[in-house]
Amino acid sequence: MKASEIVDSIKDVLGMELSEVKVKLEVKELENGTKLEAESFEQGQSVFIVSEGEEDEKIAVPVGEYNFSDGTVMLVKEEGKIAELRDASDKEEEEMRDDGKEAAVDDWEGMEKRIKNLEDAVADLKADKENKNSNEVEASEEVEVKVEASKTELKDIKVSGEPISHNPEGEVKKQNVQFAKNRRRNTLDIVLEKMN
Repeated sequence: MKASEIVDSIKDVLGMELSEVKVKLEVKELENGTKLEAESFEQGQSVFIVSEGEEDEKIAVPVGEYNFSDGTVMLVKEEGKIAELRDASDKEEEEMRDDGKEAAVDDWEGMEKRIKNLEDAVADLKADKENKNSNEVEASEEVEVKVEASKTELKDIKVSGEPISHNPEGEVKKQNVQFAKNRRRNTLDIVLEKMN
């Protein structure tokens, strides 16, 4: 028995007639051609990926930012839930603003502001570079002073005594050792004589 037949038999037993409510889902296409489906594309609504082939299988949209082919951008912060919908132009304007540092290009005053910002940035970079160079010069001068100080300290050390020289070919002085001739010989003396 099929699922639809089972449902029909339950309806007959209960004597109920269920009105079948069909929800029409909206389908939108991303820039890459993927189709997404939602009851309505609004904040807080569930959104799914339409899979090719099987119509019943729904895949929740992963967390991320998605660009639709109509120019809108959808932000998903929780899997399968729309967090925000906005126009792509809003995102571009937000990037252009960049905390108010860049001005619009469409008028002369805007261009002057951008040039001034660039000049300020270059001046900051030059100042940083000069500070870095001066720090390096100071460090190198400090090292030179320490090296000179250690050289003078080494010169001030006086070596005392005669210099040590090595002479492997020098004469070896033999010591004349005299043993007592009238002493009694012990066992060690006897063994040593026989070894010689």
